[in-house]
Amino acid sequence: MKQLSRIVLINSATVDFYELQLDGNIHFIGTQGTGKSTLLRAILFFYNADARKLGISKEKSSFSDYYFPYADSYIVYEVSEENRNFCVWLYKKQNRLCFRFIDGSYNRELFISLQQALTEGQVIEKANQQGYKVHRPIHNFTEYRDIIYGANKGMNRFHVLQNPGYQNIPRTISNIFLNSSLDGGFIKTTIINSLSDDPFELNLDANRHHIETARNDYRDVSEYLLHEKKAQNIVTQYEMLLQMEDGKKEMAWQIGASYNLAKYKERELEDDQKVIGQKVQDQSGKIGKIEAEFLVNQRRIQDKLSLVKRDIAKANQLAKKLRCKKYPANTE
Repeated sequence: MKQLSRIVLINSATVDFYELQLDGNIHFIGTQGTGKSTLLRAILFFYNADARKLGISKEKSSFSDYYFPYADSYIVYEVSEENRNFCVWLYKKQNRLCFRFIDGSYNRELFISLQQALTEGQVIEKANQQGYKVHRPIHNFTEYRDIIYGANKGMNRFHVLQNPGYQNIPRTISNIFLNSSLDGGFIKTTIINSLSDDPFELNLDANRHHIETARNDYRDVSEYLLHEKKAQNIVTQYEMLLQMEDGKKEMAWQIGASYNLAKYKERELEDDQKVIGQKVQDQSGKIGKIEAEFLVNQRRIQDKLSLVKRDIAKANQLAKKLRCKKYPANTE
């Protein structure tokens, strides 16, 4: 029995290299953002090759852009059976997703050398050197599905399941991956009927709750789409309101900061004013003291000056008397 046994991501999504064995029951456990959905969608794409049916919302990057951001971004699937393995090499070429089938087991050295991913040409050259046959590129998703589900006789050795009416299988697998609310028995019955060539009847009464769930989901989606624009306007207005609230908070913070700064400056000015007032008072006291000392000294000098003038007057009179005695004739 053939089965997908390994998936390898190289420079794909958000990882440089990741390899996962898929033999047996696999349980993905982890918190949000750890890569569970990334791996599940990569596995789902192997079976349905339909980028529109991977559960990726329109707001997110497309499968092609997210998983293959570089020219050397690859996803390698290994399919195993008892005596033979082969690989499906998926990458983006000329902005289109491209499949290549490789005869042989997965070998890391075919794709990576010295911790670097090899180019498309280098991978093909190395595969040929090691005896691997790399088949032509396949860009058509329908052709790829025909091969893995056994509808292409020329590539029959690469089928995983063989059923001429395989069209229900990818859809069923997509439902299993994307709808966790489906009942386990209903899933098993649908898969078995999808693999059978015989027509089968779907018991609507037995699966009424599935139909009701789908109807309710459809009603909810329809109701959402009806009010989506109005809801978007409300969300936009709410976001604008939040921005205004943030603006008010920012403005209030700036006003408060300016007020506190003004109060601080006011206290500084008041302290400076007190210091300057004290200095003025001190200087005024000094000036008053100097003026008083000046007046005292002025009076002393004036008194001394008066005495000097009187002494000079007396000296002049004595000098005159002396001249009269010495020259009596000249005095007449």
